[in-house]
Amino acid sequence: RLHARGAIDEARLDVSALRVLRLKEWLGLLPPPPAVRPAPWSHSEATVRLVESVGSASDAALAHEAARATVTLLKNAPPCAGPPQQQPLPPLSPEPAPPPSSPGGSNGTGEAEGGAAVGVEECDAYLGEGGGGCGWTERWRCPPTDPGQGDVAADDGTTGFACCCGARMAAWRTSRGVGGDGTVDDERPPLLLPLRPSGEGGSVGRVLVTGPAADSLGRLSGGWTAHWQGTLADDEIRGSRPGAATPTLLEALRAVDGWEVDHLPGCSLPGTAFAVRSSCAQTNSSAELIAAAAAADVVVACLGEDPHTEKPGDLDDLSLDAGQLDLVRVLASAGKPIALVLVTGRPRLLHGVEAVPQVNAVLQSFLPGPHGGAALADALLGRFEPSGRLPISWPTAASSLLYPHWHAVTQQCDGSRNCGVAWPFGHGLSYSRLQH
Repeated sequence: RLHARGAIDEARLDVSALRVLRLKEWLGLLPPPPAVRPAPWSHSEATVRLVESVGSASDAALAHEAARATVTLLKNAPPCAGPPQQQPLPPLSPEPAPPPSSPGGSNGTGEAEGGAAVGVEECDAYLGEGGGGCGWTERWRCPPTDPGQGDVAADDGTTGFACCCGARMAAWRTSRGVGGDGTVDDERPPLLLPLRPSGEGGSVGRVLVTGPAADSLGRLSGGWTAHWQGTLADDEIRGSRPGAATPTLLEALRAVDGWEVDHLPGCSLPGTAFAVRSSCAQTNSSAELIAAAAAADVVVACLGEDPHTEKPGDLDDLSLDAGQLDLVRVLASAGKPIALVLVTGRPRLLHGVEAVPQVNAVLQSFLPGPHGGAALADALLGRFEPSGRLPISWPTAASSLLYPHWHAVTQQCDGSRNCGVAWPFGHGLSYSRLQH
């Protein structure tokens, strides 16, 4: 337009255009002249080699290693012993569950069974070691105290401090074998994970595997797998390579020698991304589930979502559907230890099921992909050290999402019990036992 109006001559435009073309040539962005242009890309030697390498052994090994890296151990406690206590299970409501009593370690009042109160200094030492169980995220979940809402009320470990720090301090001691004097107890109760099959000298002879994501590669892989909204046809994910080692979690656990594996789906998701808000429909009766769980040594419950992406997968409520949460509650009534495996591509509200006494371990893997089943089975068996860390703070209620992890909770929260997280940013456990 400037040239048309006579404001700039053509020679000046040629200079600018030549500069752009020389830069593109220097960057390798200009195609070669037609006389030396290679064959179409679909038939080029490099492309043929690349296509033939897809699904190769090196690709599979890398995918398996990446799936292992996604596994985050969020909880690992000693297995529950004996029949379940006659107490109501956490309700399905936005209110976070109160801190659970530790197995044989605390009476929930801030005192150990011997009667000694957990002191502030002891709790501060716990926090200083990165325990994370009694920080501000937990204090704000305490019942109201004076002074403050769930603040540390007194040096003797009473009220809010006892609620949030006392029980967790005892649970921390139990899980790590640390006595009241700080010494390590070599006779500590063994943690639920890793599982040891009885055929290998362990105590697990029968496993019940359940949950809608336990036998599905599609739910391990999510959207943009084979199709825009993913697929629930596992054969599409495995492709045309019959030797592809991509088992589901159920198949991977069944391939383990030394134990027997039972399977009940428990409930069924609708099978379409456009119904991600639908609840998991019960496929087995409560009596059937309880009987199968009671006959097992350990229950592995794998919860998740149907594959989805973009707008069809949007939610207006982060709650995991009631059908899957109720499945865990029914299984817990059998009194056997439960390893909860989560394969959701986003943090879903669990409404306290992670604090049910029988839920002794929680693994989160987000969407590990087609090799996720083998990776999760390896994690459950301790074949590698879980190294995942949460990239977000896992909320206990939708209001918990109002604050980013790098801000103090008091800058964003309103002081209600809904202001807390189940696991803080960066949380992740391991199987190693460290002593300094």
